[in-house]
Amino acid sequence: MAGQVIALLMVTMFGIRLSGGTIPVQAQPAFAAAVGDLLPARHVTEGIRALLFFDGLGPGLLRAWLVMGAYAVVAFLVGLAVARLYGHRGFDRATALELARHPHPTVAATA
Repeated sequence: MAGQVIALLMVTMFGIRLSGGTIPVQAQPAFAAAVGDLLPARHVTEGIRALLFFDGLGPGLLRAWLVMGAYAVVAFLVGLAVARLYGHRGFDRATALELARHPHPTVAATA
């Protein structure tokens, strides 16, 4: 729960402001510019600028696709690792209430 709130704050509240879409990167403090480079909104903004103003030419669009692809691959691998960790440790991914709403179907033995 806390991780979701932190991710929401970082990606939406800080990511939009640090993307360079509303405040130019040159007008941001050095720390904000460095953090903005790590967040996906900056790369999406650069890719959209490349499409709108430069007809998709230049390194902006390619870099945006590469960074977003890297984010997707890393997110998939982290999700896979966490799912395997849950499976190996025997944790349930659903609460008791969710399991009660959707019980496993019983298979009748055929004679």
